[in-house]
Amino acid sequence: MTIASSKDDSLGVQPIVWQQSQLLLLDQRVLPQETRYLTCTSADDVADAIEQMAVRGAPAIGIAAAYGLVLDAITGGNFLRAKAVLAASRPTAVNLMWALDRMEKVFAGSGGSNAELEREAIAIHQEDLKQNLTMGKYGAE
Repeated sequence: MTIASSKDDSLGVQPIVWQQSQLLLLDQRVLPQETRYLTCTSADDVADAIEQMAVRGAPAIGIAAAYGLVLDAITGGNFLRAKAVLAASRPTAVNLMWALDRMEKVFAGSGGSNAELEREAIAIHQEDLKQNLTMGKYGAE
C-alpha cells in the first residue's frame, strides 16, 4: 500500500475510487486536516486499510473489501485466502461479511471470472451511491 497526498480533484473528494487495477481509499484518519489517499493493489493492502481504521463506516468497509477481492483475482491470488484475510480485518462488520459473501456467490457462479467479480464490486459501490443520493434527496425535501 502506498500513500498519495492527493488525486485528480475534478470529481471532488470521494472515499473510494476504483481504477481497474488499483483502489484508492480516502484515509479517514487524517481528515479534515488533510486529504490523503491510500493506493491498494492487493487484498492484503485493503485488509490493512480496514484494520488500521483508514476506512470507516459499514458500507465503505464492504465496498472496499469487494474491490479487495477483485484486486486479488487480478493478481492471480487465492480467493478463499483473500476472503479470510479481509474477513479478519474487522470481524464484527456486518457489511464486510455481507459483501464478501455476495462476492463469493459471484466467484462460484462465474468460475472465478475477474470481469464478473469486478462488475459485482462496481454494482455494490453504485448501489451504495444511489442509496446515499436518495437519502440526500429526501432529506433536502
